[in-house]
Amino acid sequence: MAIKLPTLKKNNKFFWAFIVVGALFIILSIFLMPVWNGIDWAVWKSWGTQAINLIIALFLSLYLFGWLLKKMLRTSGSTLKVLTIIEFVLLLLVDLYLILGQWIPQLRIVPVNGACATAGLAIWIRGCVEIFRAYFHQRDSKSYYPIWWLVVALAFVSVGMWMMVAPFITDLTLLWIFVCLLIVVGLLAIGYGIYAKPQKKAHVSENKEEKSSTKKTNKK
Repeated sequence: MAIKLPTLKKNNKFFWAFIVVGALFIILSIFLMPVWNGIDWAVWKSWGTQAINLIIALFLSLYLFGWLLKKMLRTSGSTLKVLTIIEFVLLLLVDLYLILGQWIPQLRIVPVNGACATAGLAIWIRGCVEIFRAYFHQRDSKSYYPIWWLVVALAFVSVGMWMMVAPFITDLTLLWIFVCLLIVVGLLAIGYGIYAKPQKKAHVSENKEEKSSTKKTNKK
């Protein structure tokens, strides 16, 4: 089934909204740039770091409440359920610290810094829980646990540990990527707003000229 792309209308009466939103995106990207770090008079110098923390917290919340919570409720077996609950609580504490850590520093119970390390922690814990799941499945069931999923769990543990110990991408890089995306989206919105501006006055003037020319020819 082919995916239909949205068509860009030429005459859009809400063209001004695209221009305003695009301008706001560009202004916001300027405020979020890391170049303001160290400038005392710039009251917005920490906005970029806070924005990155909120973005990380958003994705972590989607993982927690969109997948892990359902996984926890469906998990059978007391030991695995306890491990999944511990996983959920640890990541929830990290999520709360990312959102409220500026005002409540005591929430930093899990010493994890940065988006890469946070993602590594989530991957590492998931891998550990799956290894325990494989162990209990093999012990209590006659059927074999899928080898490929055990390999994936071991890879999760290795990759997660690597991301926590030696993050391969910094929050500063992520912030610059986010700022560039805001600028691109803002420019596209402004460009479409200018493109979609109705040209009614031009059409009216052209119609008037055509009518006047037809009157002159009729008089002749």
